[in-house]
Amino acid sequence: MTGVTAGLVGGVLIEAYSFAAIWVMAGGVDVVREFQYTAAGLIGATALGDPVYAWLGVAVHFAISAVWGIGYVYVAARTPQLDGVPLISGFIYGFAVYLLMLILQFPSSVQHAPEFSTQGNGMIAYTFFFGIPIALIARARRAT
Repeated sequence: MTGVTAGLVGGVLIEAYSFAAIWVMAGGVDVVREFQYTAAGLIGATALGDPVYAWLGVAVHFAISAVWGIGYVYVAARTPQLDGVPLISGFIYGFAVYLLMLILQFPSSVQHAPEFSTQGNGMIAYTFFFGIPIALIARARRAT
């Protein structure tokens, strides 16, 4: 349960950061459209034609976030030294997740790379707002 919780918190934080960054850099954000792109990664361009697919995008985003959270908790439970340095281990985990997500998304038939989405923003989002919170939550839950 810790992994799911950590992943969901990380999923909320990464989206909050991403939408804030989009708002600042692009002057607005179409939340529905962003989640349609997420759904399109699963079912293809069909998702871009109907806003109802945004709900699928939300479900996909949080399911993937939960799986990554479970993955970290699994590894951390078998590698106790990660708890000693959660900021470093979370940063590295977030960076690894970022790289793997880039690799997994690259072959997608539906590419979405808006101008505001820089590699730097992606790395900030995944390391500081996803990996580190997951590591901190995992450590806090094991400490209790």
